[in-house]
Amino acid sequence: MSEALPLVESEDLVLVRDSARGLLQDAWPASRAVAAAKDAAALKDMWRKAALQGWTALAPSQDEMGLAASIVLMQELGRAACPLPLADAVLANAVLAQAQGEAAAQLLASVQSGEAIVAWAADPHGGRVTDGATLDGTVSFVEHGAGAIVKSRQCRNPWLGQRCR
Repeated sequence: MSEALPLVESEDLVLVRDSARGLLQDAWPASRAVAAAKDAAALKDMWRKAALQGWTALAPSQDEMGLAASIVLMQELGRAACPLPLADAVLANAVLAQAQGEAAAQLLASVQSGEAIVAWAADPHGGRVTDGATLDGTVSFVEHGAGAIVKSRQCRNPWLGQRCR
């Protein structure tokens, strides 16, 4: 039987947690968290603040603390009842960093700067690939849809060098 490793946060992660908690206490107070979570403008404003702190540029990486910092930040977002799509951004950063093409690079830069708010949408009956690159259909639920700038669009696969319109 192997020994369990102690789950102790590094000094860096404690700083990340304290910084996030302070920002969220100031910018997302508990007294208005429920109402703010339903307000697209409040969510977009908080997303911009998160981007300024570098949260939207995190990605899982073996040589950085991206994944650990992401987990700490998601814990603090949950504690503050702040529904930012940080996990979606972390996944998008990981995928886009490996993608080829100008469209992927532009989207990566937009996610990391906080300009783009990403959300993963999955619906087993929601769409079909029509020509090998275009997803066509309706998705019944998109988590974090309240913060989306465009809720419905035709989108071609940006990893194949095609753009959303």
